[in-house]
Amino acid sequence: MVAGATGMQWPAITDDSDEDAGRQLPSPSHRFGTYRRCSAAQDAATFIRSLWRERVASPASIRTVPAYVVVDVIRTDLERAARYSELSGPSVERHGGRFLARGGRTLVLEGDWDPERLVVIEFSSIEAAQTWFDSDDYREARSVRDGAGTWQMVVVEGT
Repeated sequence: MVAGATGMQWPAITDDSDEDAGRQLPSPSHRFGTYRRCSAAQDAATFIRSLWRERVASPASIRTVPAYVVVDVIRTDLERAARYSELSGPSVERHGGRFLARGGRTLVLEGDWDPERLVVIEFSSIEAAQTWFDSDDYREARSVRDGAGTWQMVVVEGT
């Protein structure tokens, strides 16, 4: 074991590629489940950056924040609104969205907001929700609903 700068004990790595063959170098990489060979000439910052890229900043380790599209709908033409629903549902699913609420019963807890129809859609991120909203297939669904009522839509990040 070798004491690091913080006094923590690190497993030693033997470096036989260096002219000081057999020299032991401290390596914090065991914390990430890997062991690396490190030459004496290797810059510590480069070593740490490589660990960061491989373990911390890898796509598998980056946690995205889910996003929720909340839609308040007032329908004036039920036939057009139904055609819109037939197109918008598959569009949401194609873009990785999932309906959490789609016109279920609501109960006013505070204030005077009493939506006729409330829809909540979950996406993996705000960017995913924006991609869905701007997509050709959803643009087509929106054109079908013209004159079918009023749609107020926001997207909010979850936790």
